[in-house]
Amino acid sequence: MKTKKLLAKNLRYVLLAGVAALGLITILATGGGGGVTTTTSGTTYNSGGSIGDLLTYTINTSNLSYSYNIVESDFGLAGTTGSGTLTQNADNTYTPSSDPNARLILLPNTLLVGGADLTVSGNPTTMLFAGVPALTTSYTPTEIAGIYNYINFQCDDSLDSGQCAAGYKSYYGTFKVDAGGTWEASDGDLGATPPAAVVNSGTWTDLGNGRISVVSGGNEIVKMMLLPSASGGKVMIGDLKNVDGVQGPGIIVGVKRQDLSSLDLSGQFTFNDDDGGYGNVTVTNASDPTYTGTHHDSAGGSQDIGGTLTRNDPWTGWLRDNADGTIVLILPGDGVWFDTQQAPNNDWIGIGGAIP
Repeated sequence: MKTKKLLAKNLRYVLLAGVAALGLITILATGGGGGVTTTTSGTTYNSGGSIGDLLTYTINTSNLSYSYNIVESDFGLAGTTGSGTLTQNADNTYTPSSDPNARLILLPNTLLVGGADLTVSGNPTTMLFAGVPALTTSYTPTEIAGIYNYINFQCDDSLDSGQCAAGYKSYYGTFKVDAGGTWEASDGDLGATPPAAVVNSGTWTDLGNGRISVVSGGNEIVKMMLLPSASGGKVMIGDLKNVDGVQGPGIIVGVKRQDLSSLDLSGQFTFNDDDGGYGNVTVTNASDPTYTGTHHDSAGGSQDIGGTLTRNDPWTGWLRDNADGTIVLILPGDGVWFDTQQAPNNDWIGIGGAIP
């Protein structure tokens, strides 16, 4: 559904210091893994960007201000900082002072979503990003252990002379975190009986501040943030690293694998996507939920979107539009929504949720 891009599309995002103005979303403390990092300046969030960068944001919702820092980058952007003020819109999104066309989504308790227009290797680029709160203490391993359904959006090969020549693609699967410090990944369902085949594995190390380092074959492949949520679900956000000859940079997002058969999935969701689009949908709670809404692309066009979703398809925890292969991850208790499309139209990702 590349033309519909089911949910999420344009948040044009913030131009700062000639590189990027980064929009964000507030996440309230959820009590997982220790206290949230909050000072008089605001609350700090660890975030992954769709092009493959690690960022931190500090947001103050009392005086509507923000600041950001690109911590790690495969494109030479590390150390870029900026700050500004926010204006609240009628739909409860926010616009940063650095870009009057941007819209930033604010979800309580779970997720930060925003984006940035920036220049990468001389090319204008839209970066979608998502984050969870930084923590003051280490994770409790049992809090984050479990099986997560995920979507990754990354360069389809490692970088060539600092550029993504292969283009960005999305893929999906399951990621299993073991409390003993190991992990496994599959492009199928690791929670099935028998489980799907493991395609990658390795170790993870808690770095503190709400981040873990995920290693395979001696290479750090992801800087991951895992957040136990207030509703008992878990959110996964990761910065995929460029590893020469192994993988390209990007972002991975996911939620705890859970049976959706009896959950109330109704709500109104707002989304941003990887190419500067945005959208909104209303979802009904039926045995096969329906969604209707509007998608706005980055060129200013709009399109009605809608369809029917099958629960627990392609496996437990997913929603699938059988008409076009759009697949959705949802965490109903917190309003999280991630989506993409199955191959051959797997060249986009949407990230968003239900704004209170």
